[in-house]
Amino acid sequence: MKKNVAAGAALILGGVLLLLGACSKDTGGTAASTGSSGGGKEISVFTWGFPAEKLAREEQVRRYMELHPDVKINLEVSPDYDRKLATMLASGDGPDVFETSDDWFHLYNKELADLRPFIERDGVDLSIYYDRSLSGFRLPDGKLESLPIGLCPFALAVNKDIFAAAGITIPQGPWTWDDLIQAAQAITQGSGANKIYGLTDHWVWQQILPFYYGGGYYNKDFTQLALDTPESIRGVQFFADLMYKYKIMPTFEESSGLLAEQRFFGGRSGLMPINLWDIYNFVQNIGDSFEWDLAMMPTMKESGLTPVWSIVEGYGIWEGSKNKDAAWDFIKWATTDSESLALASVAAIPPTHNAASVFTAYDFGAPLNLQVFIDTIPNAILSIPGGPFAQVNDTINEYWDTLKQGQGAADVTAGVNEITARARPILRGLGIN
Repeated sequence: MKKNVAAGAALILGGVLLLLGACSKDTGGTAASTGSSGGGKEISVFTWGFPAEKLAREEQVRRYMELHPDVKINLEVSPDYDRKLATMLASGDGPDVFETSDDWFHLYNKELADLRPFIERDGVDLSIYYDRSLSGFRLPDGKLESLPIGLCPFALAVNKDIFAAAGITIPQGPWTWDDLIQAAQAITQGSGANKIYGLTDHWVWQQILPFYYGGGYYNKDFTQLALDTPESIRGVQFFADLMYKYKIMPTFEESSGLLAEQRFFGGRSGLMPINLWDIYNFVQNIGDSFEWDLAMMPTMKESGLTPVWSIVEGYGIWEGSKNKDAAWDFIKWATTDSESLALASVAAIPPTHNAASVFTAYDFGAPLNLQVFIDTIPNAILSIPGGPFAQVNDTINEYWDTLKQGQGAADVTAGVNEITARARPILRGLGIN
């Protein structure tokens, strides 16, 4: 039975309050400051966010202002974030603090202030953060554009009822693609619109499967395309095989117009990729219609690799801000303080090593194996860059669409080579070096 919107909001708020209670314990973060550090300043903070994330940002700002009564924060959580931020920055009226993502690949490197002087001045120990949390925010010259507020890797949502009916238990620890395929084939059955598939189609598969044999989309510094290397082609071929060889994932025609979430919520697939930011959406839509849990992304047995798509969300300071010290004080608190990290856990894994216990204690309203997300962090890769790379990626995505329609699925080599050749001059035109 689906919960209504009000019940969903109450569930989120209840989880926030429960987690705040856990903040009285030592989570390894910096103790909350109750001193006056903003100098009577007023700053603006601009973010994006799903309902749960929006509430987390609001609660963080509310709590910070309680601790720092001389600071007023004007928070805006926008559903039209990308367009509005670009307009604000272009007009010279940017927010003092704005949310960033490491897959932007330094899209706003000229508009973001270097945080190193603030870090050095205040002695912030960057070793408290996961390496993956910081890597995407560093420029080649060492500039640090943002500090992380959360990691967002993928795991797998599992319909336990479907697998239990087939006598299969999905492991809560590591498993291989061979294991997944065998389990998924056992539950794939039926025909037409009511057919049950072992695995849903999802955009994240095309993001990560080229990495599974050691390949990828780009070289290390993103100056060259690498999709047409033998390792990457093997990963693309594996994507096609999930549909046409193993037949555990629907093709474009077989999807019957159902989105991945609709198929999973309706009990017509056993496994679906899920990011932390979407857990409340799953809890609300699944309700008590079936039992479900989380599992790790599988390992490719031949390569031993388990690449997992993940972005890292962060906070940066606008270079044009007149209140950089106050903006920095908020960012420092938001990204290191145990209470702030607890509030952010509703939508992302806290970026510091010692905050894992806060995250796994979070109550999402369903008994879920949240440790899966923590165990995933070592496998989290920098996602395919966006920002100036969007046109390159859009061109490549045209090929994935034709593959889902069955064109060249038996041998993907020619198709991959053709689309890479088309995308390569677009990348050269960006002048990335």
